[in-house]
Amino acid sequence: MRTFDRWYVRVPSLHPVVVLALVNFCLLAVVMAGFYSFFANPSGIEVRMPRLLSGTAEENRTTVDITAENVLYLDGKVVTLNDLKKVLAGQRYVPSVIFVRVDRRASLGRVADILDLCRGLNAGRVHIIAAREK
Repeated sequence: MRTFDRWYVRVPSLHPVVVLALVNFCLLAVVMAGFYSFFANPSGIEVRMPRLLSGTAEENRTTVDITAENVLYLDGKVVTLNDLKKVLAGQRYVPSVIFVRVDRRASLGRVADILDLCRGLNAGRVHIIAAREK
């Protein structure tokens, strides 16, 4: 037996706190690797980006302009809100496009009135356009 002790090197044992820390680190590494694949590909939300309209003219196209003074124009002619309601209600707007061109200083309440009017008339498509600065 004495000869075996000569070749045997005694290694000091690890303290239990060090072993516990090593086991915790290994478990944490496994958990992080498992959840990394979940966070790497999160479920996305579809975002519809604005697109430019083609240069083709559409047959039922109407433009409503709202100026900074909240004056309404229907295809270049000054109208009141009641006149606009009568004109739009008298036409069929199922396949139509209504462009609402708004000045940046226009009242948001006026814009909401026009959009509610178009929604109430079941207009086809309504596009809001920001008026260009001159």
